[in-house]
Amino acid sequence: MRQGQLSTLLLALTVPLLVIQIWVSLHGPPVSSSSSPPSPLSWTHTPHANGLATKSAPIITTRTSSDAAAVRTGFPRWPATEGIPLQPLWEFAAGVAAGTATTIRWPKQRSRFPEILYAVDAAGVWVSQTIRDRSWKKMIPYRLAPTEGIFRLAWKRLQNDATAASTDNSSKWPTLRRTLHTDAGGGGSFPFLVWYGDYKSCNYQNWQGRYSIPLFTTCAAVNCTHAFPLPTYKSIRDSQPTPEDWTVQMQNYAQTYPWESKLPRVVWRGSLSGPNSDYQSDRWRLVKLVHERRASLEEDLFDIGLTSIPSRHDHLQLNVSQVGGLVSPVKPMEAFQRYIGILDIDGNSWSSRFGALLCYNSVVLKVEPAYVDYFHPTLQPWKHYVPVQRDLSDLEQQAAFCTDADNQAAVRQIVATANDWCRQHMAWTSIAESVLDIWEAYVKLLYAADDNWTEEWKKARSSSNFTSFFRLTKIHHKLDKASFQG
Repeated sequence: MRQGQLSTLLLALTVPLLVIQIWVSLHGPPVSSSSSPPSPLSWTHTPHANGLATKSAPIITTRTSSDAAAVRTGFPRWPATEGIPLQPLWEFAAGVAAGTATTIRWPKQRSRFPEILYAVDAAGVWVSQTIRDRSWKKMIPYRLAPTEGIFRLAWKRLQNDATAASTDNSSKWPTLRRTLHTDAGGGGSFPFLVWYGDYKSCNYQNWQGRYSIPLFTTCAAVNCTHAFPLPTYKSIRDSQPTPEDWTVQMQNYAQTYPWESKLPRVVWRGSLSGPNSDYQSDRWRLVKLVHERRASLEEDLFDIGLTSIPSRHDHLQLNVSQVGGLVSPVKPMEAFQRYIGILDIDGNSWSSRFGALLCYNSVVLKVEPAYVDYFHPTLQPWKHYVPVQRDLSDLEQQAAFCTDADNQAAVRQIVATANDWCRQHMAWTSIAESVLDIWEAYVKLLYAADDNWTEEWKKARSSSNFTSFFRLTKIHHKLDKASFQG
């Protein structure tokens, strides 16, 4: 459908839902991609080059995959030559509201997490209640509410930026300012879609075999070329309101878990999440390796174990004795700081705890991920964390390096640098600015596809039937640390 045919869609919104479904079917049923997740990156060993004086020299790893450059460029990631055409995005959003369009292959995920339409204008951030109401109810306060609170905080920051820019004609987010305050007669806005599930990462955006639908997601595959990972609900819940709040929290950590009292081991706890059809999930391989190697090690470097095996793996008839049985979780998670090292590894997709671990008073050993947060390109191995190869071939050596008494000065420097990163990136004030950075890049891509897209969107949104169909409701709830408990 071309832009001149937008009125056809608006007319369809005036009729009952059945007619809307018929209209969508006439223009081709939505097709969800069946693409498989990307294959893991390959890794090779290179000589020790971090300049640290060590007794147990760690293995330094360097990417050989061409995807490494893509990871360094950061997010969002979308070919500028494509731009983002408004029309297919708008068609798709109407189909989602009508219950006829989806990019999600899995029926369970489709029923729990529809692609939710949001809109930002000079008055605030709005959400389609029609779509939001279909979300998994228990996840609305846990996932949606914190993210929407950050959207609202980002909008308030943008208003402050617009006020300052009105006096000195400068703006940190000039494209957003143009969209909301200059184009479309000064009453502009922009729409975007968010998917709150765990698995959405890349290659699922293709709709009807024609368009890539830009979805803001919880994570991205490291080699994905079309990706808009957002600050996630978990990062928001784990963050502090300001950097100063983190300074206080870190002082408490240092007092509660002094370095001199830490156990010289590397800890990990978690459930058996992730694909296990071939018995080769990252987590199963991890606990199996540690269990098998424990008897041959001169000293026990690890306190690693599975806490549960979800029922979806029952058909595999896993023998938990191969991994030392199930173990008790470490609660609360901050008690991981009783150990010198904390391991982090992918789960269903990305590891949602990685950001929080970098705020702790222990060094993080990060198994090279297949999926990452929006902030991952801001981190550097050996500066903020100790890297571990995806195949775990260097796990023992990296753990030995971290726990060796002769290396503690170098290890504590990594922890200090990670904590500095935490104060800068894991505060609501900075997370809100990250959202604005992502919105800015996204809106630039809308302009790249059509410099007059704001007029078309304004016509669509001002339709007398738009509000009743999408039921856009202004977001009012604020971020509240107390509500995140539990």
